[in-house]
Amino acid sequence: MSDDNYYAKDYFEAVKSYIIASQIIAEFIKKYIDKNEMQFLSESKEYIASIKTCVMQAVIARVQVLGFIGLIDDEMFSIMDTE
Repeated sequence: MSDDNYYAKDYFEAVKSYIIASQIIAEFIKKYIDKNEMQFLSESKEYIASIKTCVMQAVIARVQVLGFIGLIDDEMFSIMDTE
């Protein structure tokens, strides 16, 4: 596998994990609202705690992709600050 595919795949997987965790959180919160059962709120809190890891993995992978395509730190942070 080429380096560009490697970094792109890491970034894709990190973002995918974040999206899936976000969807699971939304589902548990919806169930909590609909059924008013604490188990769903507790389960959503577990995923909320883990989503910070997903975000950090996505940020790290994105920096790697931007670095791989040749951007310097100032350019990377400029791109990331605008989103």
